Amino acid sequence: MRRQMIVILFLASLVGVSALSFGQDDAKANLEVQVQALSQEVAELRGILEDSEARMNEVHKYLKQNQTAAAELGRVLTASEAAGFTFGINPESRELLLAGWRKQLSAMQKGVPGTPAEAAAVPERGNARQPKRW
Repeated sequence: MRRQMIVILFLASLVGVSALSFGQDDAKANLEVQVQALSQEVAELRGILEDSEARMNEVHKYLKQNQTAAAELGRVLTASEAAGFTFGINPESRELLLAGWRKQLSAMQKGVPGTPAEAAAVPERGNARQPKRW
């Protein structure tokens, strides 16, 4: 009886070991499929990231151009004021217009991503020479 038990246990262990080896092959194949799917997803995400970075660079370039244009317009407003633009039929309305433009230009130059935080280059009011009023 003891010999039969030993033989039965031996056969049972052989069956168990062979079942485990088949299970490992299935698990290995399943892992390979998962790795392949994840590799494809990573490649797709990398493409999306590269596209996003390109668009972000375009937006940053656009914002920098607007920042430069705003600073230039601020200089033009100051030169216009120095040349006597604010004096005429209704000088107060022209001064208000210049102040509004300067405020807008200052806002356009602040907070541009990727640039150092610095004060806007648009002066509050130009050093306009004051022509004589008639």
